[in-house]
Amino acid sequence: MVDAATVRRGDRVALHGGEWEVRDIRAVYGGSKRLVFDGGQTYLLGIGRRVPARRPQPPVPDAV
Repeated sequence: MVDAATVRRGDRVALHGGEWEVRDIRAVYGGSKRLVFDGGQTYLLGIGRRVPARRPQPPVPDAV
């Protein structure tokens, strides 16, 4: 779960029955964040609102 304080670019959030990758984040007055997805779709993530998300991890380098 992420909220306005913890969401990051690259997070994949579950909204409206789909999973969306966050491409950009814009701060909005009052502490909310406007999330921008592929294609220009936006979502206002208000303070105190939490949404399910997963954070892709970078690939683990091969052991040497």
